[in-house]
Amino acid sequence: MERFNRRGFLRVVGAAVGGLIVGGVLGSTLTARPSAYTVTTTSIVRQTETVTTTITPAPQPTESVRVGVGAFLSGPFVSEGQHIVNAAKMAVEEIQEAGWFMGGNRKIELYFADLGSVTPDEVRRAFEQLIEVYKTHINVVYWGSYGPGWDLTLKSGIPLITGDTPLGVTDYISKHPEIRLVDTYSPIGTKRYQRTFLNFFDWLSQEGIWRPRNKTMYIVHSDFVWDADWAQVMKSEAEERGWKIVGFDLVPMNTVDWRPVLSKIRNASPDVIVHADLIPADAGTFAGQFSTNPTRSLLINTWGFAPPESIQVAEPSSLIGVVWGSGTMPILNRKQYQDFSRKYEQKFGIEPYIAATHTYDSIYIALKAIHFAGTTEPERVYNALFEIVHHGVEGNWAFDPTTKIHFDYPEFAPNQLLQIQKIGERITQYATIYPPQTAAFKFKLPPWLE
Repeated sequence: MERFNRRGFLRVVGAAVGGLIVGGVLGSTLTARPSAYTVTTTSIVRQTETVTTTITPAPQPTESVRVGVGAFLSGPFVSEGQHIVNAAKMAVEEIQEAGWFMGGNRKIELYFADLGSVTPDEVRRAFEQLIEVYKTHINVVYWGSYGPGWDLTLKSGIPLITGDTPLGVTDYISKHPEIRLVDTYSPIGTKRYQRTFLNFFDWLSQEGIWRPRNKTMYIVHSDFVWDADWAQVMKSEAEERGWKIVGFDLVPMNTVDWRPVLSKIRNASPDVIVHADLIPADAGTFAGQFSTNPTRSLLINTWGFAPPESIQVAEPSSLIGVVWGSGTMPILNRKQYQDFSRKYEQKFGIEPYIAATHTYDSIYIALKAIHFAGTTEPERVYNALFEIVHHGVEGNWAFDPTTKIHFDYPEFAPNQLLQIQKIGERITQYATIYPPQTAAFKFKLPPWLE
């Protein structure tokens, strides 16, 4: 992305947004060919007489638009799966009721396939079901299309909107630029996650909110490949910016007793502790045990605090001050999110989780691309993904046709950081604090740094 002139790009996107409104993405100008039409033919029979015949064929049934969704219907991520299903259904209902999609004469059908524990066999079965059994026109995945999902997308040519983030995503795209895929998260290979945290540290220093004493960092990561890759990229990026890595430890997933590594951290007394561990139980127990005898360090986690139940793993008050995240998330002070959240709670009786907002936006992007293309023909739908800008609950979505990844400028769908805070009488891990352009709350120094 750095190769673009940002100001020039914003002008281009601004023009694109205007074109979409005029072209009917938000209305009904761009429609499929009508199912009933009139043809008038005039033939000359004699020099002084004509015969006009009007043919009005009977309306022909139109094919439904089939949208596939890979979801966690079983396995360890099933709580996310329920939000994925809820949000997908809600988006389709809204679009169908609004009447703008394909002129209002195309039914939308949703098909779900279980990604389970995201093993290669489960991913393969899910994509075979979507593509070969349900004959979907486009597929959407919050995350988890790894390997077999990419292979089947490449083979079939059916467009895929995915939130995959492993290091291998960017490598796969480089090797197979013809794949019809766009990514709504930032794969590790983009280094966006790590740079967002490092930019945040710089911003805190520039604003006089917090400054590192010695610019030292201690990194702890699990044995899960995503965590290990994430940590390695953070190490190299931090060192390039002048940070000294004073510890780099691997601790297996599902560790209960963190005292050995915490003892090493306390001896090192770093300015920043990075805990790269996706497991909610690991994130909670590590932070909880650290806070009983903390060092004067900022504590950050990658995505372990994403699930709603994650802060119940330890005493929630012991987690206050932890910063986590770095990814596309709902912009809490944005009207689109507030309207969505209110409707979601009314409809399902629970607050929306990130899996819901991300899926909701992805379904809208998929159907606006089909609407803009005016067809379900795969190549035209895929090309349309790069011609639209969707104003969603997580930002303004637009994709780079070269990298196939979303633009993450603050004006688009930026990577955001969150902090565990007490707001009123409630402790929440969803207080967005960075970047300042989208933050709904202000960063607060952890209790042990006050």
